[in-house]
Amino acid sequence: VKITGNIQEPAKGNGLNLALSAKNDNIARLAELAGSQLGKVGPFEMAATVSGGQMKYKVGGLNIKIGGSDLSGDITADLSGKVPQIDVALGSKLLNTKDVTPQSSEQASAEPQKPAEGTSAKAEKLFPSDPLVLDGLKAVNANVAYKAETLIANDFTLTQFTKKLTLKNGLLNVLPAFAMGGGVFDGQVTLDGRNSPAKLKIDLTGKDLGLGNSLKETGVTDLI
Repeated sequence: VKITGNIQEPAKGNGLNLALSAKNDNIARLAELAGSQLGKVGPFEMAATVSGGQMKYKVGGLNIKIGGSDLSGDITADLSGKVPQIDVALGSKLLNTKDVTPQSSEQASAEPQKPAEGTSAKAEKLFPSDPLVLDGLKAVNANVAYKAETLIANDFTLTQFTKKLTLKNGLLNVLPAFAMGGGVFDGQVTLDGRNSPAKLKIDLTGKDLGLGNSLKETGVTDLI
């Protein structure tokens, strides 16, 4: 890990002008420094600049490579107001979830869970009776935009993937879109937590999604 630059007022966190870089063959070693345990994830490279002050900060020129995946863009945070404002603009040429998932977690999820001896295998409710806590929707305002030329998730290949998210005063809007195997998917999800009870609206459309073609692209199977 390498940090260069200067901070004009370190005690107040003002006048930041820093360049950060990190490189490791296993990001789990960095997590261990923070007291966390992860399976092997890597190799890992990161570079970025950190600037700002007066409770307004920017992580610019972010460039991350993990395995064969990449992530780049900018993140800004304005903490000067009553409600923090976060703006994120990120993109990838290729993002494979297997590159950023600890191997130990993947192996654990691949093993079927058997019910304990003497217990019933009765399925639990899909939606629990407990009310959802939506207070967090008002804790921050945010604009998040992410796009990936290719996104591989659970062996499915998605192309032209985009997700736009806006959160303001408890109103959450999510716009997902992608292409898969010659078909397209898009729509909108809105969760309005400004009043109680909250209102959820889902409007999603998929057309000609090529399940077989998507699995064939990742070499999983050509039988579908």
